[in-house]
Amino acid sequence: MQTKIKIEGLNKLRQWADHVDKNTKIGVQMAINDSLRFGRTRIREDIAKEYNVKLGRLYASDRKKGLHVKPAYYNNLQGTITAGNMPVGLSGFNGNRLAVETTGYNISFASSIKTRKMRVQRKAIRKAGGISVEIKKGRRDVIRSAFKIPKYGSLVFARGNYSAFGFLWRHRRVNTTGQDKPIEVLNSTSVATMALNKHTVLRYFLPIHRKYEQELQRQLKRLL
Repeated sequence: MQTKIKIEGLNKLRQWADHVDKNTKIGVQMAINDSLRFGRTRIREDIAKEYNVKLGRLYASDRKKGLHVKPAYYNNLQGTITAGNMPVGLSGFNGNRLAVETTGYNISFASSIKTRKMRVQRKAIRKAGGISVEIKKGRRDVIRSAFKIPKYGSLVFARGNYSAFGFLWRHRRVNTTGQDKPIEVLNSTSVATMALNKHTVLRYFLPIHRKYEQELQRQLKRLL
């Protein structure tokens, strides 16, 4: 004769366990995504503290250019912040302007009939001396061979072309008449490089981790 033992509420216990497991995954998913959005904002702010880049470049919709969030999903609890690796043109930084250098002086003489004194007047002779740029805040440099073309707005150009070894400058005209090509738009570093700068990483790395821990505790407490 067999003795059967029936445990009341076993099905309810399984349902509760399934409910806990489901809510735990939802809580983790929400904590990850909240932390990613917080992190993207924090990275933008920290890049802007270090670099003079225009904010529009950090918010660019093209994933090759700006900062974007790939959210976590219920069946894939992993999210990422991606930073575009396309170089930022010099026009993507604030404060670019024509650099002017003094090449000499015009000296003129003037006399006063009343005082009968001769005055010497000096006027500086100035010419464009390239483009003044400030990629990292507080570090302004002059690229003497760079120039702008009015019809192309704020883009900064130079004679030469890019190669596997970087930009190959041409400091002399090749064509004596007509267009003197090749001419290229000058680029700088990418948003990815800015984000991975050691000074920037130190500012946002730990706050993102703390944000995730706080959000995970909050979400699990709310759901469970």
